[in-house]
Amino acid sequence: MKKHLLSLIFTLALLIPVGLMAQSGETAKGKRGGYLASGDQKLFFEIVDDGTKISFYPCDKEGNMLKVVPTEANVTIAFLSSTEVFNLQGVQLQDGAFTVVPARTYPVYIYSLSYTYNDQQGAVKFRNPDSPQPR
Repeated sequence: MKKHLLSLIFTLALLIPVGLMAQSGETAKGKRGGYLASGDQKLFFEIVDDGTKISFYPCDKEGNMLKVVPTEANVTIAFLSSTEVFNLQGVQLQDGAFTVVPARTYPVYIYSLSYTYNDQQGAVKFRNPDSPQPR
């Protein structure tokens, strides 16, 4: 009985930190220093925001460039202000990324991108982990 109890305690001690790490909500970083986001598990985007322009790089789950990528996307940027939204339709792929330059009064809260890939519609919505919580 004591042996089983010690085995159970040992097993729980190993599993609890793994469960806590899985729930920590850490966001994966890409090769360009941005955040990796995906609406589905086939196509990822590395979101790189330098404070002036925002670039969405199509990639795989490791952040590597893809051979075939969408050529056009619709971009929506929501700011902490509930009334300020940047919307741009038909953004073309240039230098491997969909890049937009929104006017900024408030910090970015949500990045959103819709696209067509392999004749299927897809979308990515990603909350900026560096932004403060809205009021």
